[in-house]
Amino acid sequence: MENKQNRMSPIIELVHRFTGVFTQTILVFSVIGILIAKYAPPTVYLSTLFTSDGKGLTHSGILQLAGCSIVIAAFSAVLVLEYFQTKLHYFFRSFIVFLATLATTSIFAIACKWYPFSNIQSWLLFFGFITAGFAVMHSFVMIKLKLEGIKYNRLLKNYKARHNTSQ
Repeated sequence: MENKQNRMSPIIELVHRFTGVFTQTILVFSVIGILIAKYAPPTVYLSTLFTSDGKGLTHSGILQLAGCSIVIAAFSAVLVLEYFQTKLHYFFRSFIVFLATLATTSIFAIACKWYPFSNIQSWLLFFGFITAGFAVMHSFVMIKLKLEGIKYNRLLKNYKARHNTSQ
């Protein structure tokens, strides 16, 4: 029974990471979309993702972003697994995930014609927002890991103190 559970743990870990990255990606896309639709002038930011009145995302844009998020989550879940990259530092794994995210979103942007090729300002904003969104996500994850490390170090210190006094 124990061997069967050990074989399932990588699958469960993969699903857990996939759902986490998918949720984060959808959240980042949504926040960026809302900010762009609300504050960017329509003459600066032309995209087929948004309605012509600048009040939000189109239905096809929402589905395209969801599809892009699924692909990003799949790449991220596989690339971050320690089974595939045991020797790389977390920052380098995150950088590889960033490059995969940038490539995936760029492919979706080109295939779905999110931005006209003639409008370089839209593409620069696109790359800037993808980079900023990924940096914010990475920062939150690093802060979370740091806080968890502090918590577990404190718990380990308490355990060692209790264990030493009982002997």
